Amino acid sequence: GAQGGEVLLQALQRNGFVTVELSGAEEKVLGEALEDFAQQRSFRYPPVPGDLEEVERVEDVNPVMTTSFAQSFDLLYGVACSAALLMQGQSVPKQLTPCDGEGMPFSRGGPWHFSSSFFNIFNYDHGCLNAHHDRGVLTVVYGAPSDREDATRLWVRHADGTWWAPAP
Repeated sequence: GAQGGEVLLQALQRNGFVTVELSGAEEKVLGEALEDFAQQRSFRYPPVPGDLEEVERVEDVNPVMTTSFAQSFDLLYGVACSAALLMQGQSVPKQLTPCDGEGMPFSRGGPWHFSSSFFNIFNYDHGCLNAHHDRGVLTVVYGAPSDREDATRLWVRHADGTWWAPAP
């Protein structure tokens, strides 16, 4: 409810980020998407515009996400949308699945909150991002734990200017 939005907003103002605890089922959805993507041995999904060979096609007309990618988009969108709506003191709709487990985001009925949202999966074993500032007001990130000592870790800048990295 509104109180949850206040707590979330205070944490964002205090820290500059929040962490969200996922259920086992949610962890499984995101883990499967990362495993599927790791097998593609490429850096980014969707690929750079104009390079669509990694994207499945339906009738060679409209690119669509694989099921695991669509499910992970739905899950992460639900987290982001719920957080944003709560911070605005709005109620959260019951169904926040713009892909409904398949298809491209926002391609089926709407209207959708924050429909200019986008989705990327990155595999840092096959490339890296250039230095940048996120353009979005709210960014949702999921990273899988790794036993590798040389694994890439996400660092987040705390509101006080210090840097923090989640434990692997």
